Amino acid sequence: MRWLIALGVLGACHRVFGVTPSSNDALTEACYGTFVTVCTEDSPIERMITADTTLETSGGSECATLSRGPDVCLVLATTFDISSGATVRGAGARPLVVVATQTLSIAGTLTVASYASDDAGAGSGGAPCSSGTAPSAADGVGAGGAGGSFVTMGGIGRRGRLTDDTLPGSESRPGPPQPLLAELRGGCAGISGAGTTSAPGGDGGGAIALISPIISVAGRLDASGSPGAGGATSRNGGGGGGSGGMIVLDAATISVTGSVLANGGAGGEGATGSSNGEDGKLSPDWASEPDGGNRHIGGNGGDGAFLSFEAEDGRSPSGANDGGPHHAGGGGGGGGAGLVHVVPYAPVPSTTPPPMPAP
Repeated sequence: MRWLIALGVLGACHRVFGVTPSSNDALTEACYGTFVTVCTEDSPIERMITADTTLETSGGSECATLSRGPDVCLVLATTFDISSGATVRGAGARPLVVVATQTLSIAGTLTVASYASDDAGAGSGGAPCSSGTAPSAADGVGAGGAGGSFVTMGGIGRRGRLTDDTLPGSESRPGPPQPLLAELRGGCAGISGAGTTSAPGGDGGGAIALISPIISVAGRLDASGSPGAGGATSRNGGGGGGSGGMIVLDAATISVTGSVLANGGAGGEGATGSSNGEDGKLSPDWASEPDGGNRHIGGNGGDGAFLSFEAEDGRSPSGANDGGPHHAGGGGGGGGAGLVHVVPYAPVPSTTPPPMPAP
């Protein structure tokens, strides 16, 4: 098996951590980060989070005003601390960047994961995403959708089965993985299942960068993709799972005793003529696979990518020779792996911060 939740170590870059601005800028401007470099004139404040909180990255009040850098939501702190039992969720169109000039500690949950087709994590679906091929239905039976591809490839969405054991329609093939990622961006969505009622594919996981001299994760840091939906009656295919997203850890010292996840979402199960297929599932922890929908009524969904395991293909319903149901929709493929980048600390002042993107 290939390693899928990749721990990418980047080459040394210029890093500015609240130090010298360029000669043409106000003395109050400070820049932070290496792989993601953001500049602002805002001042950091202490952020001790003890209750569930949503950070809206599309333009929420928590986002600092950027003077330079990519189009992200920057949350700026001296100390950024999430207490045990508290969940901080990043949601919105832009990736989330959290800078803590002293320490950044996660005892609870910090998530940009996607949980449903209408509940995507911050920065999910960043362009470009490979489209793959859509499934088709024939003779009243739909194929499942492929899983989203990101760092690795999603699983194939398989065809349904007729009573004569033939497999109608066409399966869904995932697009190729993305090339080496040079920017902070979210994962890619799974493909919807085929049939009279389309089962939505899962959203790709979101994108987050954490920048601090010291980062500690005793809780959960999550950028996983969401599962595909189960097929709806009658005999529709299940949706493909979304790929995992992207996490960047930029620090001199990193301690992880909890979970850091960028797993692919699981594929949805195909439906029979009288029962909906089961939705794919989420990973309960870093060491457990996201299970595909598998009530064994239609074609099972494929598991999402996790740890060293690649995304699984969906399945066609069992044939008559296997003693299973054989007139049902096909299962959706699991979503491909996301990425965890660990960036080496290199405190070198930069005199040329990146320009703001053109409007």
